[in-house]
Amino acid sequence: MKMSEYLDALRVELELPSDYALAAHFKVSRSYISSLRSNKEAMSSKMGMDTAKILGIHPGLVLLDIERAKAKTPEDQSIWQEIYKGFRSLSLRAKSGRSFALPR
Repeated sequence: MKMSEYLDALRVELELPSDYALAAHFKVSRSYISSLRSNKEAMSSKMGMDTAKILGIHPGLVLLDIERAKAKTPEDQSIWQEIYKGFRSLSLRAKSGRSFALPR
C-alpha cells in the first residue's frame, strides 16, 4: 500500500474526520502527515508498527512498504516489491494454516 492509503485506512479505522485529527492521534505534526501523503517523507518505523497494530495486519508488511516508499531508483523499488510479494505470500499462507515445510 502507499502511505496515503495507510493514512486513509487509519482515518476510517479510527473514525477520524481529518488528517489534523490523525496527526493528533499519533502526536505528530499536521505537516508530517502532509509529507507522508505527498511521498516527501517516509513513515517512521514506530508509526508503521502502530499502523499495523491498528489495522490488524502484519507489521512486516507495513515496514516493507515504508522501505519501498524510500527507494529512489526503479531497481531498488523492484527489489522491495519482490520482497513484499514474497513476505505477503508467506503471511497469507500462515493465516490459512498451510504448511511451510521445505523439501529436504
